[in-house]
Amino acid sequence: MLNLALDEPVLVDQMLLECQRLLSRPPHDSPIDVVRLRKSLLRCRKSLEERREARVPGLADEYLHVVQQLITVADHKVGPKPDDPQKAWEQLREDLGHAVMRHRLDSGLLRVRDYVEDLEDAAPSQRAALDARSDWETCKRHLAERALVCLPALRHILAGEYVDDRLGRRDHERLMRLVPNGITALSEVTERLDRLLRAPRQVDDPDWQTVRYELLDRLDWWYRMFLATHLPETGKRAHLVDLVSSAPARLGPRLEALRAAQDPAVEVVARGAAGEAEVFCPLPLLTEAVEHVLDNTRRHRVPDAECRVHVAYATSGPGTVEVSFRNTGTRPRRAPGQGLRALDAKLRPFGASLTGHALDEEDGEKGWTFETLLALRLWEGA
Repeated sequence: MLNLALDEPVLVDQMLLECQRLLSRPPHDSPIDVVRLRKSLLRCRKSLEERREARVPGLADEYLHVVQQLITVADHKVGPKPDDPQKAWEQLREDLGHAVMRHRLDSGLLRVRDYVEDLEDAAPSQRAALDARSDWETCKRHLAERALVCLPALRHILAGEYVDDRLGRRDHERLMRLVPNGITALSEVTERLDRLLRAPRQVDDPDWQTVRYELLDRLDWWYRMFLATHLPETGKRAHLVDLVSSAPARLGPRLEALRAAQDPAVEVVARGAAGEAEVFCPLPLLTEAVEHVLDNTRRHRVPDAECRVHVAYATSGPGTVEVSFRNTGTRPRRAPGQGLRALDAKLRPFGASLTGHALDEEDGEKGWTFETLLALRLWEGA
């Protein structure tokens, strides 16, 4: 039907707008089969590509671009979505993280960014404009298929204080806006790129420059959050890739490293198979929790008292490993301090917890005065 209506732009616009409205509806309220609609859109794309290659007069390029956007939305709706945080985490590590580390995803976005930056200095060729649009469509598809599809299952982790602290408030808020419908954010980039591609180049026009600056800001944010292999200021990978690369963490080596502590002396005991356990907790967060327990012992130490720390860890129920830190020679509070509570809040989204309590005399036959319990989820992966 699209082929028959290509000479009627108003009708084609109405047809494509109706497709967009249908794809915007939630699955439970959709009057159509999205899979069938997607197949129809693929046929439309093929037809438009044939018209473009044959140089048939008309608006095939413009319609082809819109149809591709609709296909991206349909792909996002019908594609498989992980429903478990660990599965989504592993999928991000495999599909996005490994591709970023192999330099396979950033070049397209960087070419688009270069194109937009160069607009201020010289008018681009038609070929350059088409390449920029094509590069962005490819980049958008990778972001939708490799990253956005995983975010809903990670909603609680991404909303947590640990991710907020790592990203900073502004970047964290922008990331959280992607969770319910990241395709909309990608479309905002597409819209601004289209405005620059279609409109005359007007370097002295404040509105034109505003669109250009907004587009550069968005492109830079997507690059830094998802696609960068090496961020200029740190040399690290994109923020989300760096995050998912930090877990699972091996628990045994992190705890065994405590033996090197001279003050207080630390004894570490692994029970059962816990020594080989991998846990669903970012390594920096695990390190922060363990070091805080040791620092707490030093902070609350009674002057001249013997101070020892006994660390024991073992599996404790399905999917969980528990680490017990018992120490002597301290005068702790009855209730956990602010530091323990803050770390417990960071750990909770990962299914972990950090609690502490003073030990009564009958509990402390070896002089133990305080116990901290760190409970962690075992890594099950995908």
